[in-house]
Formats: sequence, C-alpha cells, structure tokens
Amino acid sequence: MTYASLEHFRDVTSRNVLALQEAREKGRKVVGQFCIYSPLEIALAAGAVPVSLCGTKQDSIPVAEEVLPRCLCPLIKSSFGFALQDSCPYLAASDIVVADATCDGKKKMYELLAAYKPVMVLQLPQIQDERAHAYWREQYALLVARLEQDFGVRITEEKLRAAMDLTSRLRQALKKVLDKLAVLVEHHTAPDLMICNYVYEHVEDGTSHTVRYTNVFPQNRLFDWVHVRRFRPDQNLLMHSVMYRTEVLRECGMVLPKHTFYVDNIFVYQPLPYVKSMYYMDLDLYRYFIGRADQSVNESVMVKRVDQQLRVTRHMIDCQDLDALQYEKRLRAYMLHYLSMMMTVSDIFLLLDGTPEAYTKKKELWQYLKDHVSPKVYRSVVLSLGGVTNVSVPGGDKVVLGCYRLARKLFKFN
Repeated sequence: MTYASLEHFRDVTSRNVLALQEAREKGRKVVGQFCIYSPLEIALAAGAVPVSLCGTKQDSIPVAEEVLPRCLCPLIKSSFGFALQDSCPYLAASDIVVADATCDGKKKMYELLAAYKPVMVLQLPQIQDERAHAYWREQYALLVARLEQDFGVRITEEKLRAAMDLTSRLRQALKKVLDKLAVLVEHHTAPDLMICNYVYEHVEDGTSHTVRYTNVFPQNRLFDWVHVRRFRPDQNLLMHSVMYRTEVLRECGMVLPKHTFYVDNIFVYQPLPYVKSMYYMDLDLYRYFIGRADQSVNESVMVKRVDQQLRVTRHMIDCQDLDALQYEKRLRAYMLHYLSMMMTVSDIFLLLDGTPEAYTKKKELWQYLKDHVSPKVYRSVVLSLGGVTNVSVPGGDKVVLGCYRLARKLFKFN
C-alpha cells in the first residue's frame, strides 16, 4: 500500500538529480560513496558534492546476476546493476567512486565497477588495534591525495577541520532530536510536528544565519496552536525545520505535483490543520548551503522556473479552506502568513522577469486567488505582505524590487 503524501520523498531523487547536473555544469565535482566508512568530510573539504550510491531497487538485480554470482546479497547486485544499466543518475554524475572493502562481494563489485568509473577503494582493516588505526589513517591520506590530484584542489587541515566540525554538529543535533523522540514515543506523547532550527550557510562569503523560533514557540515541551506567538516576516516553517508524524501526512491526503521544484512549501503547508500537538527544540538541525549559482533558490534560476513556483502557489490556494479554521485563529493566521509569502515570492520573480508575459501571469495569479478563496481570505492576503508586491501605482514595481534587493542584502535568503 502506498500513500500519495509520501510521493514527496520519492520525487526528491529527480529534483536532486537536476540540481546535481546544474552543479556539475558550474564546475563542481561529485564524489559517489558506498557505505559509511567513506568519509563525507574529505569530499566536502575538496569542495565536492558527496552522494550515496547504494542500490535501493530490485529491478536492476537480474542484469547484475548475468555477471555476478546469484548468491551475493541483493544490495551488491542492485548497486552493480545500476552501473550495467546506466540507470542511476547519481552514479552517472560521479567523477569518482569512493568505496570501502567491507566484504568480499563488494570487493569484486568494485573491481568490475572500475570499468565504468574511476574507483578509489579504501582497504578497511579487519582488526582493531593501533596498527589498524595507523593503517586506516594512511588510507584516508591516500584518498586526500587522490582527490587533490583528480580535482586539482588543495585539501588543507583548515578545510578538513571545518568539514569535521560541521558534520559533527549535525550528528550531535540529530542524536538529541532522535533521543527526545524516542522518549516521547515511549510515553505515548509523540507530537504531530517536531520543530528545530535551520541554518543558512552562505557559501559566497562564508557567513551563516540561523532561523530559530524561540520568540514563536515554547521550548522543550508539548504545546498546541494556542501557545504559538507571532512569526516575523523572515520566519517561516520550512521543510528544513519540520518533522511530521507519518500518520499526519497520510491523513491530510496530500498529493504533490511531480517533477516540480518548490513542492516543499506544499509539504509543510497542507498538513498544518491536522497538527494538534507540537514540540520545539532550539537546535540547529539542518544546514542549508545557499548562494551557489546552481541551486533552485538562486534568483536567476527561480526566474527561469517561475512557472513551477506558480503551480505550487495555486496548489496551496486550493488545498485548504482557511475559512474552516475560523476557530483556530493562530493556525489560520500563520497559514495566511504563509500563503501571503508565496504570493509575494511569485510576484517578485515575475517582476524580475519583467516581460509582458510575466505581467500577464502575475495578474492571472491574483485573479486565481480571488476566484478560489473567500472575499475575507482574499482581503487578508491583500492587506498583508502579499498585497505590498501587487501595487498598481506608477513606479510601484521599482519600489517593490528595490525593497526586495534591500531585504535580500540584509537576510541573504537566496
């Protein structure tokens, strides 16, 4: 049995592949990795994008069994079948495959895989003592040398320490969240929505900005919408900050547009009326590397993909009846805030496009909102941030874009 609400995760691969292809077009290298002994940190320190390559499907197994013994484990056959069929976009995008010799079957697979991709095999020691530690350290040094040679980069101790610090903080934060969820589940008090902070990492200047919610939510306890305070304009619940209970996603009946960017907004927005309990931890769980020329929220990329933004915005207009939330005032206020933000983003990028066709799309979007919501909801959006970007006065568009440029400079949100 499958659930439409979980299609979001199945569609992530296709959207990630598009972003990966764009990254490669901009000159970034990709390191494909098998198993957890291939260190993310060295790939990150080399300025590369690390991707996981382990096989996840059964349909690639039969072709692998024409080469590999059938007695090998399905993971090995699935992974190698991807290479034979050229059906794994992550493997296709990889400039080098880094793997570790965890078993004899994988050793043979890596040997055969070398006919399709450059492969660096880390020879995992089979004992645990000081000699093994020294040997494994040498394997990492060989990997550093290989990536430096192949990618034409210098992996410094400073870059390695920065990558290690980043991944360590992420793992520690994730462990704290999982430990807390385990306790809540054990006591039958698991929330419908777990919320944490996320961090914008600005790769162009090395700065960061944390989006936290200490002014909005109570901390380290269960609460509901009655306890939620006002969000600032620069605060929103994004996919980077939320974890829904699976049953909430099933119950809300969410169906996401396929092969579409920006559906993470739907993923966060549509289930909100089904959320009755929440829990907020003031932890920086997700780090969003922003400012790269290749990513989906880059300004020029969003202008090119504005039709996908409009598709998502229309979906959000239709997916919930905000008038039905009249007795959930704070929930309704937040959802109006979110919808208004989506109208604002759509307006901005249509204005940046500046073509007559874009102005027609902008007018049609506002007409769509007017036709599909109540006058009360429409008026609320018009009188909020969304209405500010839909001004109809001489020079208004220039003022709107000027304000956008200033906000972008201050908050560096793309």
